[in-house]
Amino acid sequence: MAETLEFNDVYQEDQHQLFFVISPDPPIKQGQTRYHFLILLFSKDEDISLMLNMNREEVEKPFEGQLTKNMSGSLYEMVSWVMKALVNCKITVPGNF
Repeated sequence: MAETLEFNDVYQEDQHQLFFVISPDPPIKQGQTRYHFLILLFSKDEDISLMLNMNREEVEKPFEGQLTKNMSGSLYEMVSWVMKALVNCKITVPGNF
């Protein structure tokens, strides 16, 4: 299991896709190959509704209001919220300078 994780949201230049980058430390190892980054690609236009398979107390108490039993929004936002709540790690997003 990774000791530390870092999450980054990276937008593609056309603003239609988003890369969700997971940086485990130590890297994931398969054979002699080490994977320093796991990259998930999301379309910004894809929306979902999800219902967590937990009762209300199991969702609200340990995650301190970060998650709710029923959530909806864009797929990349849902993945970001769930990962942030489960791993308790901040997500770095691009900004304007």
